[in-house]
Order: sequence, then structure tokens, then C-alpha cells
Amino acid sequence: MKNMTKIVVAISLILAASLLVAPAAADRWYEAGQFHIRDGDTIFVWEENLNLATFLGDVNRLRKFVDDDPMKALVHEIPVRDAANFDVIFADVQRHYGVYYTDFGDEVVIREPSLATDVKLSGTVDSVDGKTIGDNEEIYFRTHAPYVGAFYANTQLNQYAQITVEFTTPGGAKLTTFGGVNLRGVDLTSTQFDTVNIPLADEPAGTYTAVVKWAAPGGFADFAASSGSVSFTVETRLIEITSNVDSLVRNNNFVVTISGESAYDYRLFVKNPQAVVEENPRITDGQPGVTITDATRLEANVRTRADGTRPIEFRTTSDTEAKTFTIRVEDWADPDEYDEVKVRVEAGAITIEASGDRTYYIGEEVTFSGTNTDSDTTYFFITGPNLPREGGQLLTPMVAVNEAAPGTFRPTPVRTDDTYERKWSTSGIGLDAGSY
Repeated sequence: MKNMTKIVVAISLILAASLLVAPAAADRWYEAGQFHIRDGDTIFVWEENLNLATFLGDVNRLRKFVDDDPMKALVHEIPVRDAANFDVIFADVQRHYGVYYTDFGDEVVIREPSLATDVKLSGTVDSVDGKTIGDNEEIYFRTHAPYVGAFYANTQLNQYAQITVEFTTPGGAKLTTFGGVNLRGVDLTSTQFDTVNIPLADEPAGTYTAVVKWAAPGGFADFAASSGSVSFTVETRLIEITSNVDSLVRNNNFVVTISGESAYDYRLFVKNPQAVVEENPRITDGQPGVTITDATRLEANVRTRADGTRPIEFRTTSDTEAKTFTIRVEDWADPDEYDEVKVRVEAGAITIEASGDRTYYIGEEVTFSGTNTDSDTTYFFITGPNLPREGGQLLTPMVAVNEAAPGTFRPTPVRTDDTYERKWSTSGIGLDAGSY
């Protein structure tokens, strides 16, 4: 029983010791200043001092096959001069990336390290690449390193690849500290990595470019490609509103654009509106970043985009009063910070023409056509000898039209190009000869 107890205790101690040194499942094995490569690990061109011998044995070559199948044709072979100190030389790999096999049947994957980056507005996922943002904003960089972030690491020993964000100022200087944040030699701890937020308040106005470079390991820093560049412009932002038109004929829409702080909420409304709601231009439903705050659709909360702007559409109808309207934007927190734009809504016009020379025999067909820029429907009635004084219906001229019943006016839709057409037969409707 004593021996069994000793054995059990010994096994327990061995397991505990193993737990102290074993890396996480996706981690590489790191010991004595080297990564020790195991079956299935991913390695990268320009890596140096890799130890293949510890787990893979006395490897003297790595071989790549068609379809990653060792039973098929050889595609490429990489010599291993020293399995305990192996450098992945770009000229040896010759861009033949993928799965390689040792003579013992173990696998390693060889890839090229790659970086991509974007610059985003703090607290959002909105890119500000190529955009203008306010000097009171904060930004961060999101970097993608799909393979290095996943396979080059030992998290327990804090062994990571590193990146540096390098800025070019409006004056052409190169910086790796920006907004008071040191961005040199940042550990790349994941495949999608976000830097800390970077304030812009103390940085001069102007256009900046930035690129993410490899800082470590040394082979990456010396030879691997950097990310593509991104750019952004910093300026002091004042609240502003503009319209795409100075005036328009009612029954058409117009768009105002707010400019201000990035990703910021502003109040937008029709100033001094008409008492009858339908007589005002009204905010169109369903616009991104626009939350209508009352049932009249005359006011909304507008959240600007990352570039500090937001377009908002207003809709007019035939009921909209023909007058000049003022659209106002202001800061919810400080209504004294505001801007206004005036838009004049004008009544439309209607024209009518008749086919031929306007002289017809009873029984002929007449075509009426024209334009109507004031409404979506054109209404017809007829006046003339022996007809009701208020006008007769087009198909039954002896019967008066009724303004309370629009259908008595023979409604005719207006096309999208503001034209309309109505054919009218004079046969059997009881008209006498005369002028109508």
C-alpha cells in the first residue's frame, strides 16, 4: 500500500509539473530563447533560429506535394541545414506556401506574414480612412494579421510578434508616438488587433497618413511587407447645415446635409412650422442615423457618420405650403451652437393641350395632354353651353362635378416626368354643337 501511495503521489507531481510548462493548445513551444516546432505547427518565411529537432527529429529537408498528399508528385523541397537552428529563407521557399512534410511523416505549414490595417473612430467600427474628423475625437487602428496573430505566439511566456504604427505628419515628419500614445513595438496578440484609443486634441490640423510595420521578429521587420497606408484629416469642426437646392416645386424632395463632430447627436427640426402639419416639408422615414422624435416628422435626432456628416431627406407634397421654410440644426447639449438653411417651396404649374386643331365632329375622340408639376393627379371637368355652372363631369357633362367628391373630376395620374394624358370620346354623351 505504501508503494502504491508513492506511485500515485509521483504521478500527481509529474502531471502538475507538466501543467506548469505546457503551452496552450494553439501556442508554440518556447524554451531557451527558441521556438521548438511540433507536428502541425505553422512557421513563416523570414523566421530564424527555429528548433525542428526537439519534436520532429533529425530533419534534413521539408517537402511539399500535390494536393498535400505525400503519395502524389513532389512540388517543392526546402533543405534543412541545421534542424536545431533553422532559418526559413525566402529564396528557399520561393513562394511555395502550404503544407510540408518531413521524412518521418510530420507536417509543418509555411506561410508569408501579412498585415492589413484600417483607422477607425473610437467607440465605433466606422472607418475614417480618407475622411475628415474633428480634433476633439479619438481614433484607433484595427490590424489584421490572419496567420501570425493565430500561430506565432506563446501566451504563457508573452512571446508575440510585434508591430509599429508609423505616422507621417502634414509636414512630412515620421512619428511612432501620436496623441501621446507610444505605438512602437506593440504586441500582436490576436488575428484582429485593436490599438488603444488615440486622442487628437493636441495634434495640429492637417492630413496624416499611417502605415503598420513589423517590429519583431527581426526577419519580419527587415523583409516582410508593411500594411497599406491609411489617411485622415484633422480639423476643428463647426456645426453646419446645407441644402442641395435653394428652391423646389412642391411634390418633390430635397436633402439637407449636417456637418459637425464625428458620430455625434444633433437636433434637426423645421423652425416655426405651419400649424397644419401636412403643410410643412417632413422628414422621410427610415433613413440611417436619423431617429424621428415626434409623430409630425418635423423633428429628429441625427447622428453624424465617422466623417462628421449626415444627409437627411425632406419630403414635400401638394399640401405643402408654398413659402420659404427654415431648417435648423443645433447641439442638444448647447442650443446656442446651431446653424440654419432656408429652402423655398413653390407651387407647381399645369398646362393642357388638345389633339388636332381643336375643332371636332360629335363622336370624335379628343386627346388631352400636358404637364402638371404641382401634384400626382390631374382632374378634368368641362364647361360650356347648357352645362352646369360649376362644370360638368367629363363622361356625363350634364351632371355637375362635386369638389367634395374628387372622383367626379375624372382623375388622371401624372407620370414621373410630370406629364399626363387623357382620351375623351364625344360620342353619346349628350353634348350640343358649340365651344367648350
